[in-house]
Amino acid sequence: MTREVARTLIAGAHRRAGSKDKAHTGLATNEITPVWAVVRSDLLHPRLPDVGRAFVSVGSEIQLLPGGSFSRWALECLNTPEPATTARLRGRDCTDKGSPSIPLSMGSTQGAVVNKLSQEKQNQVLSLLVEGASIRSAERITGVHRDTIVRLLARAGDACARVMDKKLTDLKCEEVEVDELWGYVGKKQKHVKVGENQRELGDQYIFIAMDAKTKVVCSFLVGKRSLENAIELMRDLQFRMAGRITLTTDGFTPYITAVEKAFGSNVDFSQLVKVYTATIAGRYSPGEFVSAHATTITGNPKRTSTSYIERQNLTVRMHMRRFTRLKNAFSKKLASLKAAAALHFAHYNFMRVHRSLRVTPAMQAGITDHVWTWGELLLTT
Repeated sequence: MTREVARTLIAGAHRRAGSKDKAHTGLATNEITPVWAVVRSDLLHPRLPDVGRAFVSVGSEIQLLPGGSFSRWALECLNTPEPATTARLRGRDCTDKGSPSIPLSMGSTQGAVVNKLSQEKQNQVLSLLVEGASIRSAERITGVHRDTIVRLLARAGDACARVMDKKLTDLKCEEVEVDELWGYVGKKQKHVKVGENQRELGDQYIFIAMDAKTKVVCSFLVGKRSLENAIELMRDLQFRMAGRITLTTDGFTPYITAVEKAFGSNVDFSQLVKVYTATIAGRYSPGEFVSAHATTITGNPKRTSTSYIERQNLTVRMHMRRFTRLKNAFSKKLASLKAAAALHFAHYNFMRVHRSLRVTPAMQAGITDHVWTWGELLLTT
């Protein structure tokens, strides 16, 4: 908990309790031990919604404090260092200066810390998720409630995103392939109505950039299939490269502008457009392949191919339940989709031994020298 968060909680408690400081039951204020706690609206007494409350641990007992007493307790906690275990539960390092996971208001449950699962149980849940199991399947197998799994996914996804952001730099890639993978959030695009959140609902894509030699996923982005997201992906990819690369994308036109803005002329860039026969009405499978046309955009690319990235698309669909075709599993929130993508690609890069490489992509790329465990992946920052 930062000083700013603590002050916000204190202000919220004073605002709700007003000038009346209701005495709590069975515990004097001067007996309260400064500890770390998290305020959750579902822990508030239903008949006292206007009074800030919190559960705090005192010895082996749990005490419920009304708003005024909590204010004084929070003041004592301002100078109390946060235990590292609590920080790790929130998916952040103790020294992380980013936005805290602790709620910024008494009435918010965003980022609330749930009851801690054993490390073995967490590993079991995450292993099921990266092997294509749905959240409800993981719930039935492990006995962990689906809401707890969703919160674990959010924290793990945040940790994985930070690990990849730190580790995937100065990559000595030679040939990079880029493609997009379709999915949706909430409902398919044709069912999104006027006035609904057009940014989060409907069609969403994962933009994926992968090195053809080491198979490491260099960069990815979740969002709409737009020029803005194409530019953001290419700028992130350019930042992570150590030198000039050969880049191949599909025929998505905004890539031309995006590559020019990100790389300028320091890239050998080509696009590959594949032609298929027309699909039969009512038929799910795509038409048959007819031909492929390569177009050089910038530089002198020695190879134009998207074969590896398209195989990566299959890996994503097989190992992320929300991207499997012909199913009723899909993301309800965009944040959950982003967390699931970060978890998948971090596991793929650092933990999953590639069948043809006999090592993980991160090992092949020289990023690490061993196969990572869940503990290393989630606690490395």
